[in-house]
Amino acid sequence: MAVFADTNILLELFLVRSKHEETAKTLLDRESTIFVSALSVNFLLYMVEKYKLPKEKAWEFVDGFRVSELLREDLAWAHDNDAGDYEDALQIAAARRQACTEFITLDKDLVKMYGHLIGVTTVD
Repeated sequence: MAVFADTNILLELFLVRSKHEETAKTLLDRESTIFVSALSVNFLLYMVEKYKLPKEKAWEFVDGFRVSELLREDLAWAHDNDAGDYEDALQIAAARRQACTEFITLDKDLVKMYGHLIGVTTVD
């Protein structure tokens, strides 16, 4: 089984934000391969640069995930299925292509937008 973690999950864990513990538990409970998109890694590295955090630590953190590239077919799927947030649609496209059965996020609106296409779990 494989799950896909949204960008906000990656940032929550790496930056040790307020829902860090619940987020980590949610992922650990899955005992699955955890995918993230190359787009999420880009956002993470942007935050590392913005806040002058150690890049090596970020790369070590990213090594714990399987990184899904974004393909032209993902761009097209996101264009055709955009429910109000193109970046979310790109993430869902990559998750579907990787045959992930669950998409984990902090964004409660994702359930409404894409829950009919993939299992969406929000961290509370």
